Amino acid sequence: QVQQPALEIILALTFNKEANQEIKNNLNQIKSCLSPSHQGISRPIQTIIWKLEKEEQLMEKTKSHHKNYKYDVLLSFSNEDKDLSLRIYNLLIKDNFRVWIDQDETFPITINEKYQIIDESEYFIICLSDSYKQNIYCRCESTYVYEQHYQIIPLIVKSNYRPDGWLYRIISGKISIDFTKIDFELALMKLKNEIE
Repeated sequence: QVQQPALEIILALTFNKEANQEIKNNLNQIKSCLSPSHQGISRPIQTIIWKLEKEEQLMEKTKSHHKNYKYDVLLSFSNEDKDLSLRIYNLLIKDNFRVWIDQDETFPITINEKYQIIDESEYFIICLSDSYKQNIYCRCESTYVYEQHYQIIPLIVKSNYRPDGWLYRIISGKISIDFTKIDFELALMKLKNEIE
């Protein structure tokens, strides 16, 4: 109960250059916490390891080759926004878009598999809300997409939400589609036009 939030704080600190280096120097200590009996803490540990050891290598590799996209869209959302996100997902699927969404919690995918799926997606849709901004895993995904210069489509899914901080930096200069202010069907049509 204590280790998971502590590890998520360490994960958040990897976004700071000085802290990143300090954490890298102590990575073996963090790795030593990884064991089958502590499943609740494996996700933050694996994400820390990925960010410190593999992210840079992957960025170099993906810059150098041409894309053959497996998915048209990856829909990224926080669990608090799941209902609206699934509604958008189902309607896009119905219109024959190839959409990937992380909804199967019974068979969680590894961090490496998740980032491979991001690399295989033409568009990265961010469902903007305060809960998305507060979610460290959403931040890791979005920052990776931003640094890779992948195509981002921001959707506002909470009434009157105005992104700030790191999330604002990622979507700055992009026009958000607001699913809370206009008719849902009209917002969906705007989203489909953006993808097409």
